[in-house]
Amino acid sequence: MAIKFTEREMIGIRRKLKDYARRTVVHTSMQKITIGDLAKAAGISQSAFYKFYDSKELLFFEIMEDMHSDLAENMNKSLLESSGLPPQERLVQAMRSAIHYMDEIELMRFFQEDVPVILMKMPQEILDKHYHSHDVHIRNALKGSGIEIKVPDDVLSSLIHILAYSLIHKEDCGRQYDLALDVLIRSAGEYVLTGKVPGGG
Repeated sequence: MAIKFTEREMIGIRRKLKDYARRTVVHTSMQKITIGDLAKAAGISQSAFYKFYDSKELLFFEIMEDMHSDLAENMNKSLLESSGLPPQERLVQAMRSAIHYMDEIELMRFFQEDVPVILMKMPQEILDKHYHSHDVHIRNALKGSGIEIKVPDDVLSSLIHILAYSLIHKEDCGRQYDLALDVLIRSAGEYVLTGKVPGGG
């Protein structure tokens, strides 16, 4: 006989599944995390897992969307707190905050290795309704802040990708990574606000 869960139990189990998945995926590939691992962490059977998610990938898709929302919230908080500063300094602080947040929660390993697999296995209707990449969330936060952006969306997205993916090679860059990143962010900020390459005349 199938076990029935109360609404309160359903909420609690879903939270345990997501908490375990998010804690684990920052250092372990999603493909190595089994439904048995997830079910054990939530105190349910493997068959009961499917009462909550149709697949493991759907759970991790939710984790990805939660990370995107947290990243946008981080950006919005920085932009709000810096509202009295000049536009370039606001943009620089917001971008620096976003990159440091992505580094703190070790986002890029998950985005580089697991997210392509997740997206490949998601039904198109779910992607159409819910999916936006991390650069879109950052871009929307910047554009919603009142800061006038002078470059096309695809250029802004490329700049965000370059800054974010530098985290993957942080160790290779050595002790001066933070300084180098700050130089890149400030140069990108100047370009985004003026539409002119710094030093380009």
